[in-house]
Amino acid sequence: MNFILWESFMDCLENPEGTKNYINYYSVLTLWLRNNKHYFSEALFKKNRLDILTNLNPNIYVIEDPGFPIASELQRFERNKPKNLEVFAMILGNRLWDMVTIRGKACPNCEGDEMRYLLAEELAKKNKKIILECNSCGWTENIDGTSWEQADKVVILPVSKNEIEKLLIS
Repeated sequence: MNFILWESFMDCLENPEGTKNYINYYSVLTLWLRNNKHYFSEALFKKNRLDILTNLNPNIYVIEDPGFPIASELQRFERNKPKNLEVFAMILGNRLWDMVTIRGKACPNCEGDEMRYLLAEELAKKNKKIILECNSCGWTENIDGTSWEQADKVVILPVSKNEIEKLLIS
């Protein structure tokens, strides 16, 4: 792990305003990633969804309770320095994903995790569809519980809080 990159990351976490709430924390992490993108390969950025996550508006996408204590983040990173850039990108991608994905029902396949609401956008047809995906086993289904069949060239995005509200109202 690059020492200068790690020190720069830890410096950004030491500002108490950055961990004041989840929107601030998301903003601090994504700003740091955008400013340090040159350390990561394009493939590594895409593999960990950082290309998508660094471009989301935190005021629209960050959820109220992502399921982890924000006050412990600095200590968590101090105790668990990643071994390499690949692991670091995965940790950051997973943490950001947790902050923007809304949990739904329990997974019917593995029963080990709650499924997340996602937006599947089929690029060729410009179709958008809300689906549910298990973070643990990858099981993906339609809102009605039937198995989702992925089309060619689909972009998977988090669903915004507004899109979920519209779905739940209708």
